[in-house]
Amino acid sequence: AYLKLGDLYANLGKKDMAIKAWTKVYTDFKEEIWFSEIARFLTGDISINDLLSKTKAWQTDFKVIAFYYIAIKKESEGDIEGAKTYYKKCRSKAIQKLDYLTAIAEERLEKLERGDSSHAE
Repeated sequence: AYLKLGDLYANLGKKDMAIKAWTKVYTDFKEEIWFSEIARFLTGDISINDLLSKTKAWQTDFKVIAFYYIAIKKESEGDIEGAKTYYKKCRSKAIQKLDYLTAIAEERLEKLERGDSSHAE
């Protein structure tokens, strides 16, 4: 829930609140490695290369979640092309139990391709 809460704050342009929510993920849920590592990336504790290296051994559904949050971070930082790349990766790795997430990624990708970034400035 805190990953999604951070997503909502980022979407509203409230980066400090997003980072606070994501920090709670890796401090309170360290035993969930994939969950924690995504949150550490979102807060800037590890680089994108570190996260991508870690995802190599992950199940496909966890990779899709990581790609989605990489796109969210890139979009919030104004890296629209980078965000598009990772939203597309969500689509290419889509699996049925993550249809909701890939649908959101697809919707965001379409907005970005139209030049409509939904993140507040």
